[in-house]
Amino acid sequence: MPISKSSKLSDWLEKLEALDPSHIEFGLDRSRTVLDAMNLSINGKIIMVAGTNGKGSTVAILEELLSGQGKEVGAYTSPHILHFRERIRIRREYAKDTELIEAFEVVEEAKQGVALTYFEFATLAAAYLFSSADLDVWLLEVGLGGRLDTVNLFDADVSVVTNIGLDHQHWLGDTLEEIAAEKAAIYRAEKPAIYGALSRPNAIDQSIDASGANPQFAGLDFGIDEFGVWWHRDLETTVGLPKHGSLAQENLSSAIAALCAIGQVPDQSHVDALEFFTVPGRHQQFSYASTEIFAD
Repeated sequence: MPISKSSKLSDWLEKLEALDPSHIEFGLDRSRTVLDAMNLSINGKIIMVAGTNGKGSTVAILEELLSGQGKEVGAYTSPHILHFRERIRIRREYAKDTELIEAFEVVEEAKQGVALTYFEFATLAAAYLFSSADLDVWLLEVGLGGRLDTVNLFDADVSVVTNIGLDHQHWLGDTLEEIAAEKAAIYRAEKPAIYGALSRPNAIDQSIDASGANPQFAGLDFGIDEFGVWWHRDLETTVGLPKHGSLAQENLSSAIAALCAIGQVPDQSHVDALEFFTVPGRHQQFSYASTEIFAD
C-alpha cells in the first residue's frame, strides 16, 4: 500500500497492520540495517526491561519516578490497549499523530526495500522520536523474549528482567531455563543486570557470567524488608514503599534498583505518591449496564 506525504495516521497504521501483526520473524539483521541508515543519535541513558510479567508496570513506575525528578523521559511499551499512540510516550504524553507520521516516513525512507515486521517498524519509529526529542532517559520494554527482539539493538545502561515464567513457548523454548536465556540476553558487559524475582533459573546466572554484566539480584543485593522498606546492600539510602495501591512491590523494588544504578535515587515523596498511581489495564474495574432483555 503506497503512502503519500499527505497521508493520515490511520493510513500508516493500516499499512502496519497489513504487515500481519500476528506474524513474528526473529532476527536483528533487518532492523539493524534500517537503524544504521537512520543514523540516529542517542544522548540519554537507556533502561531496558524484559521478563514474563510486570514489564509494562515497571516501565510505568520508572517513567513516573524519573519524571518526578525533572528528567525528560521517553517510554516505549507494547502492546497497546486502545490506540497505537499508547506505545510511544514522550514526557508522559502519547506521541502526536503528526510526530508518528513523520517517524513512519523516516523509517520508510531508510528501509529501502528491507522487509520489516509490525513490531520492528514501530520500534524504529519510537527510536526516531526519542532521538529527536533529546531525552535524558529512554525506557524500552522488550516485546517478546530478548535476544532477538528489536529493542535489543540498543545498548542499555541498565537491564532489568522482572521474572521468568512459561510464556511464548513456541518461540522461546519449552523450559524456564530456555526462556530465561532468551530474556537475559539483554544484559550488557560491565553494566548493571537487575533480576527482580526472588527465585531465578540457572540460565540467568549463566547469562550474566557469559556477558560480563554486573548482577543485582532481588533478595541478595536489594529488596524489601518486613516493614515494607526498600534497601540496597551498597547504599545507605532506604526507601519506604507504599503499603497500599495497585503496583506489585517486586516491580517497584526492581524499578528503584534500576534508578539507583543510573544515579537517580528517588525521593521518598515521589515513591509515596505511587500509592495513588495506576497503570492502564492493570487492576482496573469497569461496570456496564446490560442492554439484553431476558424473556421469562
